[in-house]
Amino acid sequence: IGLKKMGEIKTGLTQDALKETQSMENESTVKINIDEEISGSINESQDVMEFTISPGQAIEIKLEMKQGSVVQYKWTTNNGSLNYNLHGDGYKGSQNSITYKKGRMSQSDKGEIKAEFDGYHGWFWRNRESVSVTGKLETTGDYIQIKQML
Repeated sequence: IGLKKMGEIKTGLTQDALKETQSMENESTVKINIDEEISGSINESQDVMEFTISPGQAIEIKLEMKQGSVVQYKWTTNNGSLNYNLHGDGYKGSQNSITYKKGRMSQSDKGEIKAEFDGYHGWFWRNRESVSVTGKLETTGDYIQIKQML
């Protein structure tokens, strides 16, 4: 009657469906693992901070960074110039410190910071103008936090 042939076809279709389901489960597992690996390996932060410094006053803004991490930065002023010191300090008790770059009466700077050690890396600006100076700092890269130091 052909029942044996029908049974073989049904068994074959069931096995094919089972293989396809297993294949789809494996693909989604691989995709999830890849996504987790990518998101776990990139800790990119991005911030924009605006600040105003009165005549004769100073401000310090730093990024908390791990050794070897990299940040792109750009800062500008729109109504004057600032003296600045781009530097890093290790965590309290580490005795680490470094000067990356200095400038006098500058209206902007951009570049990259590669942290030489764990700690805080950033800018000290002083206003030597007779008027308040407004600045804007943009940062993108691998850092834990950005903060104004007191």
